[in-house]
Amino acid sequence: MSRTEYTAFWCENGSAPLAGLLEVEPASLRFEGRSADRQARRRVRFDEIRSFRLVRSPRERLLGRPAIVLEVGRAVPIRLSSPEPGALHELLDALTLAVNP
Repeated sequence: MSRTEYTAFWCENGSAPLAGLLEVEPASLRFEGRSADRQARRRVRFDEIRSFRLVRSPRERLLGRPAIVLEVGRAVPIRLSSPEPGALHELLDALTLAVNP
């Protein structure tokens, strides 16, 4: 995969989605985003990810878009999506290589 940065939406713990940047780093995913009332940064190490899956059902989508659900430790899952064409499939490929080497 040649790209490492993506425009992304993400949310966790039932919070409002944040818009910003997702970067695939050598050992982690780094999120930076903001919503109308807050700003957040989050790093998830690949060894923290128990599982991940692509979801398309209306109930699981993020802002109406297909999303990747990351199961991280005992925390509430993180849902992420991107408005960029092909980005979710590139991210799935990166996660497959990093989490299941």
